[in-house]
Amino acid sequence: MRLLSYQAADGPAAAIQVEDELVPLSAVAAPASTVRGLLEALDGEGLRDLAVRAEDVKERVSLAEATLCAPVPDAQKIICMGLNYRDHAEETRQEIPAAPMWFAKFANSLTGSGQPIVLPAAHAEYVDYEAELALVVGRTARNVSEEDALSYVAGAMPFNDVSARDLQLQNPLWTSGKAIDTFAPCGPALVMLDEIGDLAALELRTRVN
Repeated sequence: MRLLSYQAADGPAAAIQVEDELVPLSAVAAPASTVRGLLEALDGEGLRDLAVRAEDVKERVSLAEATLCAPVPDAQKIICMGLNYRDHAEETRQEIPAAPMWFAKFANSLTGSGQPIVLPAAHAEYVDYEAELALVVGRTARNVSEEDALSYVAGAMPFNDVSARDLQLQNPLWTSGKAIDTFAPCGPALVMLDEIGDLAALELRTRVN
């Protein structure tokens, strides 16, 4: 199952992807109108039932003609892990962290697949790209054991951690160079874990321009 958000006449609308078309949540009598709300309202079985119902719906939007938003445009938190690739740490001549290096982006950084990244007016040449895999937590998680961690993950999606290196390196918190408008392109879809299978087997590829 794949969930998306697209730009409708009155703002972002959530949908289920069926092949190369989108079925709006409003057309399947879903218990919520947003992807985030849907994940809060339904468990895995409920989501699968909704996907089956979507296949019979005639009211659809062409994926090719839709303007995509971030799959979860109203995320409460965007937590990123720095230096999570060993070769990237070595490339930047930084030590492998002894503990995870966390930093944050803000919801205004989110933008949909295929939408433009707006470069800063000054020193656009310092803007860099980083292909990442975003995991979307689908239910409240607190004090979770390592063994149970993936049971809280609803799905995954590609995520570009765009960075303004000159601003990022001005202070050790990194946020000033990371949490800029449009600096978190993601999607096109949030893919549920039951479709992905083994997260560790996924590959990432970055294309520039």
